[in-house]
Amino acid sequence: MDEKEIKVLLIEDNPGDVRLIEDMLSDGANYRFELECAGKLLDGLVLLDRNDYDLVLLDLGLPDSQGLETFFSVYARAAHLPIVALTGIGDETLAVKAVQHGAQDYLVKGHVDSSSLQRALRYAIERKSAEQTLKEYRKKMARAELLASLGTLSATLAHELNQSLTVIGLSIENSLDELLEVSSPEPAMDYLRNSLSEVENAVAIVERFCSFSRKSSGTVFDQVSLQSVGERVVGLLNKSARHQKVIINLKELDKLPSIYVNQNDVEQLFFSLIQNATQASDGKKRSEINISGKVKDDNVELMFADTCGGIEKEKLEKIFEPFFTTKPSGQGTGLGLCIVQQLIAKYGGNIRAESKYGSGTTFYVTLPIHFNAERKGVGSESLKTEYIYS
Repeated sequence: MDEKEIKVLLIEDNPGDVRLIEDMLSDGANYRFELECAGKLLDGLVLLDRNDYDLVLLDLGLPDSQGLETFFSVYARAAHLPIVALTGIGDETLAVKAVQHGAQDYLVKGHVDSSSLQRALRYAIERKSAEQTLKEYRKKMARAELLASLGTLSATLAHELNQSLTVIGLSIENSLDELLEVSSPEPAMDYLRNSLSEVENAVAIVERFCSFSRKSSGTVFDQVSLQSVGERVVGLLNKSARHQKVIINLKELDKLPSIYVNQNDVEQLFFSLIQNATQASDGKKRSEINISGKVKDDNVELMFADTCGGIEKEKLEKIFEPFFTTKPSGQGTGLGLCIVQQLIAKYGGNIRAESKYGSGTTFYVTLPIHFNAERKGVGSESLKTEYIYS
């Protein structure tokens, strides 16, 4: 059987203890321990930044740090790694506290042999792996609960809004019919026609919101021009964008092929990404949103690149989570990008976000040119979401 290599960072200032641990780890059965040592906390933290390890073996009493503060310093830098604390006979209480705060185990110097040391390190790695798996599962379940709650909310919202929107739409249609019988200013007729169109869009948005956590049925697919979609959405958002000193540029989308999609889906995608960037601008200096695209194999990749400020690193990986928003309280639902993610998943595409805080963000959206609407199994499990922070 091949030996499995385990890379261990030992942070220990006593040369005798270092040699003893090296000897005890020198002949592992089915495991080969690669040991790297640091005699001070600061040196250990530098090694953690430079190298990859499977485990940290940490003396809690070091020349430049003592007690729990030693553990907290390492844990803050390497919470993803299993940490096994080393302590003296009289400091077991301290070691237990380290375990309570996240260490995987502790060992008492002078009361451990080669077999128990190796076993403790292997078990610490296995426990940490199980802990990470459980954490990811809980996160996945929490997301599922949010989506289930959203489904319930969607049904209620649709029921409450659809009747009112239907009445508004019928009233506008009746008004248009009446005005056709008399001489009416054409601008007034255009205003009413535009209002009726937006009511129909509102109905479609409510339906998409309602379909958020269930499979859509009866969706109409057609060949859609990305240039036309871009021009329509930019026309709707230009006024609010200019108010924020944001210029929206469409760059040669007319050179891209039409794609087989539901037009409302693509409009929603453009609307959410443009509006999201516009709202991120501080409104004090001139910013831009440049929308371009290219053909990659059988896909179209759209780029929504803005100079509207960027997203902080710790927030970037959360932007597609339901109800998460970087906007101030009361200024966003946290659903826009989540719905974008669902729309892209519907077509088996993917989305990638790159951001530099203080500068701007770019979203890369890939959609198939020839989508098979009858294909089974396309859904959120097919979606690839990536984040890059520079």
